[in-house]
Amino acid sequence: MLHDHKLDEWRAKGLLDADAVARIRAYEESHRRPVLLYVVGGLGALTVTLGVVAIIASNWEAIPGGVKLAIDLALAAALAYGIVASHRRGIAWLRETLIALYFGYVLASIGLISQVYHLGGATWQALLAWSALCALLLTRAHSRGVATAWLLSLQTTYLVCLTAFAEGTRDAEMLALGLVPLGVLVPLAATASERLQRARPRMVAAFRGIAWTELAWMASIATFAFYEDPMRNEGRGALVVGLALSAALTGFLLVRARRLVAREAAAKPMVILLGVVLFLLYVPLLLGLGDLNLLGALAFLGLWGTVAWLAHTNHDARLLNTATALLALRLLIIYFEVFGSLLSTGIGLISGGLLTLGLAWLWSRKRREFAAELAPEGHASAPAGGENAP
Repeated sequence: MLHDHKLDEWRAKGLLDADAVARIRAYEESHRRPVLLYVVGGLGALTVTLGVVAIIASNWEAIPGGVKLAIDLALAAALAYGIVASHRRGIAWLRETLIALYFGYVLASIGLISQVYHLGGATWQALLAWSALCALLLTRAHSRGVATAWLLSLQTTYLVCLTAFAEGTRDAEMLALGLVPLGVLVPLAATASERLQRARPRMVAAFRGIAWTELAWMASIATFAFYEDPMRNEGRGALVVGLALSAALTGFLLVRARRLVAREAAAKPMVILLGVVLFLLYVPLLLGLGDLNLLGALAFLGLWGTVAWLAHTNHDARLLNTATALLALRLLIIYFEVFGSLLSTGIGLISGGLLTLGLAWLWSRKRREFAAELAPEGHASAPAGGENAP
């Protein structure tokens, strides 16, 4: 394993003693997730399912509708029994695999019932029924993978329902547009529940990670409204409803911000980030701020600068690297936007290349400083076996 190699290297360098290495290995063994079992179990379950589907499909026309439904219900009952049995026996990987399989199976069953009885209906109705039928089961799951699939399916259902709702009047379209951020803010608000954090820590981690990522990208896309007004001066009154609901959820998150993080020092940039995201999601559309390219570029830089600040405060080196890379990329794009007419000349190419090299040199110089700042206090200088040793 990778951590075994690193532990041996750190022990050889005198950074860890033998007792610390043994304790770390024991901890990793006790908390190791059976990823291979999840993969093999999932492939096995999928293979069996595909085999059953192939047999049924090859004789589809000859099978009466009642028999099709009976087979469907029998398979559903078998999956349900497997979930209960694996839970009682404490086989976590099998339970999570069967829950994920059952989740997809319910959607397939809805399509089968619709086909047998020649039922009509819109896509949003099937997705809504699917989400409602599986909601209670998916609250029993513990893995991040199932939680991720669940949240993405809920958000897809929400967006499809909004799209269907927006097909009416122009006000309905504006209201639907204003309600889009709720698909991200609601799951983020749900993670503020301390009870949920204790009961389903991996689900909370998955919801929170997806929600923050989607908020950041939605706000990034919204900055392009400063370049050109997509509403073209049409009515925006219905957007206010979405803004009010999103502001209410954001206010709730601002109040709970200090409980969403382990340290109070990280609460302040989180509060600012939430405010920046809410501003960017609505203000450019409400005010019709078009033809303000510089403001759009500055808004993007401000957003990801705040993300970088939050990452630095939380000692998250990966997020900090991502944010700084996007900032550097945006600076290059600004250069192309401002000096685009020079790019066809030698001066433009030289200056663009020098800017790129300058940004790379600056990042390489600051990277070690960031790494030292993000490291836990005393880690770099603590002697092996000393007071601060693991």
